[in-house]
Amino acid sequence: MAMINATKVVAVAGTREPLTVGSVLVKQVVIQVLSTNTGKVYIGDNTVVATVAIELGFPISGVLLPSIRMRPVSVTSSLDLHDLYIDVSVSGEGVQIFYEPF
Repeated sequence: MAMINATKVVAVAGTREPLTVGSVLVKQVVIQVLSTNTGKVYIGDNTVVATVAIELGFPISGVLLPSIRMRPVSVTSSLDLHDLYIDVSVSGEGVQIFYEPF
């Protein structure tokens, strides 16, 4: 199956937001900072803050998350993008998301 790509921007720095509005189960996801970002992006769960997160800071910076269980959703392992949150250090910045749907 083909990878799908989407963008997530956080309007106000210091405000954590889920990657998606609703549940999106995926096999894997690549999260990359937008090339126009000037600040840092923080990725984590619904408690993400700068001190407890994966920190991405350069336009070429990204992270690959394989199929893992973030919460029980079925017999098979999957990742729900709605369980991943981002925050930014500069308002209006964000990430590009490439994912393979489950």
